[in-house]
Amino acid sequence: MEKIIYIVTSGCYSDYRIERVYSTKEKANEFIQQHGTDYRIEEYVIDEEKVKKEEKIWKVEINIDDNSVNQSIPRNFLRREEGTCEYHEYFRNDVVDLYVKADSMDKAIKIAKERYFAIKANDYIWSTLTKRENINQVCFNIHTNKFIKL
Repeated sequence: MEKIIYIVTSGCYSDYRIERVYSTKEKANEFIQQHGTDYRIEEYVIDEEKVKKEEKIWKVEINIDDNSVNQSIPRNFLRREEGTCEYHEYFRNDVVDLYVKADSMDKAIKIAKERYFAIKANDYIWSTLTKRENINQVCFNIHTNKFIKL
């Protein structure tokens, strides 16, 4: 949808000047009615060219000891579908991998942390995900609220 601005001008040639800029024709007309008829309204279309950032699937790894983000990397291929959560043990570090769709790393981390805390707050989901016998064998799909066997 194109946007139009309304510019109130006066004078001509070297005396030409812009008096005011309005977002609606009604506001421009109000100005003219209050200040005299020596003004004109010119309409200009504003280009609204928004470049949509490409969304990617990001893997965000969160350390469960301190809830910090260990790493977040864009995935060029889908190891897991967007919206899944996995729990892993790496030596002494227990981590949760969340796969989220976002157009930047910052947004991916924000989405992942919100989902992480929601999962952690649900005792049934958290205990099922982190059971010893389920480690590296099950993941949780946030969109369907179901566990998936790996």
